[in-house]
Amino acid sequence: MIDDNSSNLGAYKTMAIAFKALGVVFGDIGAAPMFVFTGIFTGPPDEEDVRGVVSLIVWSLTTVSLIKYIFIVLRANDNGEGGAFALYSLLIRHTGLSIGPEAPRSDDSTIVNYKVDRVPNFIERSKFIQNLLLIIVILGSSLLISDGMLTPAISVMSAIEGLEIPLKSKISKDTLDTITIVLSCGILITLFFGQRFGTEKVGSLFSPIVAIWFISLSVIGIINISERPEILKAICPYYAIKYIFDSGINHLGGVLLVFVGSEAVFADLGHFNPRSIQIAFPLFVYIPLLLAYLGQGASLIKDPSIFATTFWNSIPHNLGAYWFMLILATMTSVIAAQAMISATFALIYQSIQLDCFPRIKIVHTSKKMKGQIYLPEANYALMILVVIICYAFQSSQKLSRVYGLAIAMVMFITTILVSIIMHVVWHLHIGFPIMFLLMFGFVDGIFLASNIGKILTGAYFTLSVATVLFIIMGLWRWGTVHKVDYETLQSTSLNEIIEVMHHGTPRSSIDKNEFGFEETKENSKSLVRMSIDSVKIADNDSIHFIETILQKNIRRQFGKKSKKIRILDSGIYIRRLPGIVLFYSDVSSCIPLSFSHFITHFPALPQIIIFISVHHVAIPHVNENDRLIVDKIGEYDGCYQVVARYGYLEEVIQGDEFISKLVVKIQRSNKHLSEKLDLEELPVTYIFGKQNFYPKPNSSRLKRLMVNIYSFLAHNSRELHSSWSIPSENFIGVGMKVEI
Repeated sequence: MIDDNSSNLGAYKTMAIAFKALGVVFGDIGAAPMFVFTGIFTGPPDEEDVRGVVSLIVWSLTTVSLIKYIFIVLRANDNGEGGAFALYSLLIRHTGLSIGPEAPRSDDSTIVNYKVDRVPNFIERSKFIQNLLLIIVILGSSLLISDGMLTPAISVMSAIEGLEIPLKSKISKDTLDTITIVLSCGILITLFFGQRFGTEKVGSLFSPIVAIWFISLSVIGIINISERPEILKAICPYYAIKYIFDSGINHLGGVLLVFVGSEAVFADLGHFNPRSIQIAFPLFVYIPLLLAYLGQGASLIKDPSIFATTFWNSIPHNLGAYWFMLILATMTSVIAAQAMISATFALIYQSIQLDCFPRIKIVHTSKKMKGQIYLPEANYALMILVVIICYAFQSSQKLSRVYGLAIAMVMFITTILVSIIMHVVWHLHIGFPIMFLLMFGFVDGIFLASNIGKILTGAYFTLSVATVLFIIMGLWRWGTVHKVDYETLQSTSLNEIIEVMHHGTPRSSIDKNEFGFEETKENSKSLVRMSIDSVKIADNDSIHFIETILQKNIRRQFGKKSKKIRILDSGIYIRRLPGIVLFYSDVSSCIPLSFSHFITHFPALPQIIIFISVHHVAIPHVNENDRLIVDKIGEYDGCYQVVARYGYLEEVIQGDEFISKLVVKIQRSNKHLSEKLDLEELPVTYIFGKQNFYPKPNSSRLKRLMVNIYSFLAHNSRELHSSWSIPSENFIGVGMKVEI
């Protein structure tokens, strides 16, 4: 990710970044010339049809990719980040709402880069519109993830199909088809298995390869145009309009393939900056693509019979040049596939961070580059689906009749969101967003309508996957919101759980109501072995961990007297031990429910008690100085309320380094803390609630089904802390029943 502000970069550095963007951002849109014409014509076209289609391609690329995405949509970035969730966070921030299930915090506005020039607007006033916006964003994300199955398949298959021309006279058609499928699947499986290693080492090769690809497209295009210069008439929009009136919108489904990569360009914006992409596209991408499509149109006019393999037959009949392009096309297709896989990972990661997707394993593959992540479960699920698609559709021509519908819907959603941003965030006169929505919404609507027919030819598969993802994401968000609401309603203040006795505790005495070591140890075992409604909540490792803490610290004493704390319900006094304990909560302003459950069965607490919540804010990254909010809780010695704030793209880290920073923050905020906390001597304990979800007794059948599905997803998802760098030996789970 490029952190530099593009406005402060010199011309040379901006151009260098623009060049680097070629391999990461433009692989998808750059691979399109291999299969666009394959998906348009089903038979040999006449010259007028070719001219009309090429004119449509030229002006679609110009209006949608260049004007809409590069010059307008890219401006709607969230501190340099693009994509549906970035648009959503931008809107949420400017309406004073929370991006997560918890209510917004007023102190979020103090964060650096949390820029808001907020005025009351229709989103803020309507809960219905707020929910509708979230539904639209989740739908768009589901569609984009489902499209991630098709891009790798169609890119790689269209490249491997180039073997047909030099080998068709030597090998039968059936054998060639088998070779194409096997090689395509082999390349894709290798690509997916290689995801665990990341792309940091090979990523530097992507830009030179894609640059050579665009140069080659330009050269081939110029050669073909020189043979049939009359194709240049297609630059006139008259032929595009005439073709639509004469032939209807049926072929627009194939034309859409020209600019489907535009959405990926916006989604990958965070790797660079808007200025570098706005420079790179017109100079290095737009012109070569125009030349490539005009050149292929010229080849079709020259020989209409090549409609099924237009790209490969447009290459000059030189064996060396052909094999060079075949190898180059294969590498470019792999880069395009990699770009879509990375974008899919990033989108799922954002969804997880915003509580819109079940938690799965997250591996950060690079310490230097932010955003380099690997999701094993998503990777192998995607690999299986991609291989199934290759075997099911068998060729890029058949795939092209499926590809595009999901992206057409996503592009329409992007138009809606950007229109709202124009009014709410940019404060433009209402006429401008209406004009933008009408103009580009009309264009998106035409392309969407032209792709509806693809449902019958196989697009139902991607829509089915998108529907399943939408239901999962929607249910997960719904369940998480209800879980937070439950904790908020059930939460109590600290003085309703414990009370402070205003006299000192003798240094070497144990109150008659307090447990000694053996009693405390046995009581702790009841905690980790206990069941609520027959739900087992911990294991022997937790028992051993608690015993270790007690063995080390039960007889250690503070250097001065401390106030005694008593549990109100039982009257039992709580023994204070050296150490730090963090009780995690989904609600930043409440005492975690796990706290009362814990002390009921284990009436001993460390010296420092921290009630902490991880709070995601509506910006990509939070400055370290703004990370922690620490408040001391009343008269309770060593009790603190902490909020750890993270951007929606940040990795949550709660390990040793985080604890060190937290302790420093506590010491700075509490001038009366006379003892310096030695982390090497003080054990740190992390306590999480392990919720088990049940429908309320009076719930309808539909709600019971929804709760049961959410409970199943929660039970089979990763633990919340699994990727937070928390030592597993320092973790305790406290079981709780949650009714939704």
